[in-house]
Amino acid sequence: MKIGTDGVLLGAIAANIQSQKVLDIGTGCGLIGLMVAQKQNAIIDCVEIDNRAYSDAKENIENSPWSNKFRLFKTSFQEFAKLTKKKYDLIVCNPPFFHNSLKPYSNQRNTARHSDSLSFCDLITGVCKIISSDGKFLLIFPSEQQNDVSNILINNGLFVNEKWNIRPNPDKEVHRIIICGSKVKTDSFIINEIAIENGLRHQYSDEYKNLTCDYCI
Repeated sequence: MKIGTDGVLLGAIAANIQSQKVLDIGTGCGLIGLMVAQKQNAIIDCVEIDNRAYSDAKENIENSPWSNKFRLFKTSFQEFAKLTKKKYDLIVCNPPFFHNSLKPYSNQRNTARHSDSLSFCDLITGVCKIISSDGKFLLIFPSEQQNDVSNILINNGLFVNEKWNIRPNPDKEVHRIIICGSKVKTDSFIINEIAIENGLRHQYSDEYKNLTCDYCI
């Protein structure tokens, strides 16, 4: 699976949240966990159900300078959340998006792109079970799914305290939303705006470059 802008944005934001116990749900190639590992002295658990993605994550983690920070689990998140006794102070997920849409041929891409394997309801219910009392979770999703996600959060007693509206460029509508929430409702609600490009293809905006510059090569 290719590294995408969604994962890069989510990883860059997650890396700036100080934590000791981190969970990366559906880690794919390990991108988000590795970004967090570069900035934090945390123990990072990664869950991945797909065989090839798990192998990619394992290879990438083992060949990184931070391999001693990681534990990698080949299982579904539903099963992991049911069995683990651990409580996490940061949970991050770049989840499957395309519920009920036309599925691509590749089974691997099906798992990565479609919510059949991990619905928002299963995801948030599991997060609620294993997040610490003052822990935070980060989630990215398409803007059209905002109402569904909000209703599931409310039903599970979780609150959104900060949000990032992501636009492809300043002239386009918001197409992705990142939320940061917890079991604790804060007095303030912060809304951030990020345009990925400045209007020209592959000409990235200052806010995008400032957020992700630590990971450039």
